[in-house]
Amino acid sequence: MKNNTLIIIPAYNEELTIGSVVTLAKKFGDVLVVDDGPFDKTSQGPFFSPRSKTWRFVNE
Repeated sequence: MKNNTLIIIPAYNEELTIGSVVTLAKKFGDVLVVDDGPFDKTSQGPFFSPRSKTWRFVNE
């Protein structure tokens, strides 16, 4: 059965936790992280790539 679920996660200065949240969420569907202009390295994680079905949207 194909899962057609998109999980949207807002993120602001979540460098320490976003990786584990994305990993868990990917068990339930594709993931879109809305990066709200953080000052840390939230948006530089290795899980942000089309191949992993995790995308990043920057809200400026």
